[in-house]
Amino acid sequence: MNNDNFENRENEPDQSTQQWFNSIDPPVQLVAPVQEESSKSRFKLFIVVVVGLLVVSGIILAYVMLVIVKKTPEIAKCINNDYFKELTGQTTESRLSSGKNFYTETIAFSPETSDYLKDNQAEIDSIIVNVGKFYKKYSSNTKITVTITSSYMVGNSPDVSNSRIKKLKQDLIANGVSESAINTPDPKPFTPEDEEVAEEGPTLISVSSTAQCT
Repeated sequence: MNNDNFENRENEPDQSTQQWFNSIDPPVQLVAPVQEESSKSRFKLFIVVVVGLLVVSGIILAYVMLVIVKKTPEIAKCINNDYFKELTGQTTESRLSSGKNFYTETIAFSPETSDYLKDNQAEIDSIIVNVGKFYKKYSSNTKITVTITSSYMVGNSPDVSNSRIKKLKQDLIANGVSESAINTPDPKPFTPEDEEVAEEGPTLISVSSTAQCT
């Protein structure tokens, strides 16, 4: 009887030994859920990082494109035949250049003064007003330059010519033309080819586009 008890005890596993094995080699079912949860967390973190990088990259790219667009100068349009009627009230079949010969008017002054010729006052006022309206309407997207030129006979003083240029410039500015759009080259001397020529050269106002337009 005693022998049977001894054999049964001998066949029973030592509980302390089993506990030791469990401590160094725990059952798989105890660690698998923890590892699976850790993998899911890392995957979620990876997705968040990737999305964050894409968002930041998109913002940086948008900013760079905005800077490039702002730094790229917009090329204004040139004036052409379509503008001529509105500027002059007349139509033309000729192909007009947007350069210096697009539109030119002679402004008459009283001799030796910077006063407009009284007989032409109404016509001159109309020209100046029309140029001002034209500039204000189209200058935002069209390259418009207004040039004032005058000349004087060799041997005479250019003072009167300079005064006439100044007078015209002031009146154009008063009617809406930007000062930066007005070109005023120095008066040029001329030599008369015959005795019938006037001692004073003409004063001209012209509207054109510069080369920086399309």
